[in-house]
Amino acid sequence: MNSSSRTHAGPGTTVDGASVQYQGLRPDVLMIPSYLDPNTLAPATNDGNRVLLASFGDSYEGGFTIYATPRDVRASFVDRDGKLLTNQTRHVGGVLLTDLQTLAGSTPVGGASGKVFLDVSTGFGNWLGLFSQSLGTFAAGQRLPGTEGVPSVVLDCSQKVDVLESNNTIASAADVQLDTLYSDLSSCGSDEDYFRFTLNAPAKVTARTSIRSVEGDPQWGISFVRGDGEWYTFVGTSAAPGADRTLEYSFLAGTYVARILSQDGGASIGYDLILETSPPCPDDANEDNDFPDQPTVIAAGLHSNLRACQTDFDYYSLPVSTGQTVTVTLDADPFEGSQTRRLQLFVPDAGSAIETVETNPVSASLTATGNGDAWIGVLFFEDGIEYDLNVEVGS
Repeated sequence: MNSSSRTHAGPGTTVDGASVQYQGLRPDVLMIPSYLDPNTLAPATNDGNRVLLASFGDSYEGGFTIYATPRDVRASFVDRDGKLLTNQTRHVGGVLLTDLQTLAGSTPVGGASGKVFLDVSTGFGNWLGLFSQSLGTFAAGQRLPGTEGVPSVVLDCSQKVDVLESNNTIASAADVQLDTLYSDLSSCGSDEDYFRFTLNAPAKVTARTSIRSVEGDPQWGISFVRGDGEWYTFVGTSAAPGADRTLEYSFLAGTYVARILSQDGGASIGYDLILETSPPCPDDANEDNDFPDQPTVIAAGLHSNLRACQTDFDYYSLPVSTGQTVTVTLDADPFEGSQTRRLQLFVPDAGSAIETVETNPVSASLTATGNGDAWIGVLFFEDGIEYDLNVEVGS
């Protein structure tokens, strides 16, 4: 057993002096390294073919106490030729007493011999795993055979689906709860994972991914998207085992979707996900004007005391006619953090002007060559920015 506070036995030590050997769970994969054949084991009711898993924490405050902690464990059954027979994820919240066939689920494993890998999700607390076999399966006093002689198994993407699949499109997005950890997820090949969540009140949502394993050399992408796939915000970053990658955004009440994808079609990533909530960035009454097709309609003139949040576009529009020149000036009060700001101006039939600078104020100007709506986009990379927008329209 490994404990967050102490180690009670060393890996590889003999417990009873003859036949039971302790195996530590570091890294967090426990392997039952026996050439097991469930048909040769006594029934589980006779304590043969038993698996006991325990997930718990301990505390010394006000006396010693032990309490259950929630974890997930994936049991992968691999035969002696290296073929994956099945893998199933089971939840352990305290003590789980089971047997090999139950862990295997509906796939019969009787008559097969090989190994069972128990892949434990990350989390706080202690793990204990015990496996019992009937006496006589091995010679008295003989330790379980080692790992030599069983080929390594290489899984393809069809064997790496997680419990929330198939959530590969916005339409089939998995409905998830906020502030709830989802463990042992996977993104493999061209797989994209979509997660739908609902806010009953405005809040900031942080999509936090903890990367557990990586195959290949992928780039990790996290985004929040609306129903048609247009994204509110996006981050692309590297993927490395043990790393946390996050993306945050302040939303109004409503239903939204988080998207996770690997940007390398040949890569495979195992990860945990939690959508954490916190108080939202204070915004102005113009929200929700996050997209060009849902702008706030304004008139020419000075618009003061506007507010912006991190990576949250503010879009505005006003009607213009052929020959009119639109000049927009963005002026932000001093603030801490990244001074980068972006000003976008689009006018009918005249293209666009985009300024991404660290200077203040910043202006853009274009002359319309057709009739229609001009629209303006403002973007900052910090929360709680106050700014003024001056819009001039002249012949």
